[in-house]
Amino acid sequence: MQPLILHATIVKHKAALDQLRKGLSNLGLLDEIEKNPDKFKMFFLHEEDISSSYVKGLLKIEEASIGKPQVEMLFNYIEHASKENLAALLAFLTGSRSSIGSFSNGCIKVSVENIQGFFASTCILLFHLPSTITSYEMFESSISAVLKGRKFTTI
Repeated sequence: MQPLILHATIVKHKAALDQLRKGLSNLGLLDEIEKNPDKFKMFFLHEEDISSSYVKGLLKIEEASIGKPQVEMLFNYIEHASKENLAALLAFLTGSRSSIGSFSNGCIKVSVENIQGFFASTCILLFHLPSTITSYEMFESSISAVLKGRKFTTI
């Protein structure tokens, strides 16, 4: 089993990586990369930069929910959330903690429903906000409990 795993993860890609390395060396770029790896890091490593505007852009508010206070509370929460909380919210909504760039604008449908708690379907990218929440303090504490708690699941 180990030889199969080794082949699938390393050996299969080694020839292409060796050719890339040789090409960079022929151009004299490999020496520069080795001297200053931090300068070239952005070209070789994917770094996620989550922002409130990115998360808000993913949301599409259902027509019947436009102007409802719960939607305004959601946008307020997103605007003031830390990067960790934004990542947790994305994980709750999409099932993925590394989704920067992989979703299109307006792909997550948001609606306010007569339910008791937050509901997210990661398969069909749907987020229901409970209409029972009437204050921002209640909204913030409830969404924080959902995002930080271990007893909640996503569908």
